[in-house]
Amino acid sequence: MLYAALDRCLESLELAPTEALGVAVSGGRDSMTLAELARRRLGRRVFILHVDHQARADSSDDAAFVADWARRHELRCLQERLDGHRLDEAGLREGRYRVLEGLRVEAELRWVLLGHHRDDQAETLLMRLLTRGRLEPMPGRRGAYVRPLIRVSSEVIARYATRHGLVWREDSSNRDPRFLRNRLRRELIPLIEQVYRPGFRRRLVAEARRRGGFSPRISDWPSAVGPDAVVFDADQVKTPCYRPIGTEDDWSMELGASFRVLRKRGAWIVADGERLLWAPGFVALAGRPHAGTTRAWIFEWK
Repeated sequence: MLYAALDRCLESLELAPTEALGVAVSGGRDSMTLAELARRRLGRRVFILHVDHQARADSSDDAAFVADWARRHELRCLQERLDGHRLDEAGLREGRYRVLEGLRVEAELRWVLLGHHRDDQAETLLMRLLTRGRLEPMPGRRGAYVRPLIRVSSEVIARYATRHGLVWREDSSNRDPRFLRNRLRRELIPLIEQVYRPGFRRRLVAEARRRGGFSPRISDWPSAVGPDAVVFDADQVKTPCYRPIGTEDDWSMELGASFRVLRKRGAWIVADGERLLWAPGFVALAGRPHAGTTRAWIFEWK
């Protein structure tokens, strides 16, 4: 199952025969498993990227562990410390991706693999439901960052890691009750699974996949986008908005397998089964906004 998931991902990325592929590796079990899978498939074309959050006294040991693993397998490795960041969940995440993007650009990589799995997805869905009031899953691909194991359970990954004798580092911050994700993982989700709804995590992820939707972000342009993406010039489209699908809506074209575009009083994009995303007056298909665009809205199907 793990290799099948990775192979589907690699096929979709259409790597050149000698092109390197980045893997973000924290030193934990999930990212070490992904790094091992990628190494076995791509050999020395794998480029290891590590961000030292400096959120724990022993975080430098994680960095040394990852560097030593890469060296033993003759893989290139880039590392960077995360300085001047907030130590809450949002601050750590924002800082991590900022540093990771810098490493990706320095290594001249088109794609970076992330080790998130199905249980991470369930935690994210529940956390966003509680804090934002809506189901918002992590996309399988966002820009240059790809999650090949997003539909694989933590249990499957654990079995592979144990069977193949993989070694990893345990992050003590994963037990810190100050972080909402940890409380959900260790307290609320097990309670729901045991008392109220067996299979809750799997069912929650399945429901989010059934609903679908768009993941929007503003990015400097040009930026890596996946095949299921539409790009708006941020200078022309200041605030995209939603409205309900109406019976008068008439589809003019399809874009990939995931969504369709309506050109009528502007540009409309199907966001899910009930809403349309509206960007008045301008749409750029296949990730090609007007020449001279420096910042863009990027909407990717998730």
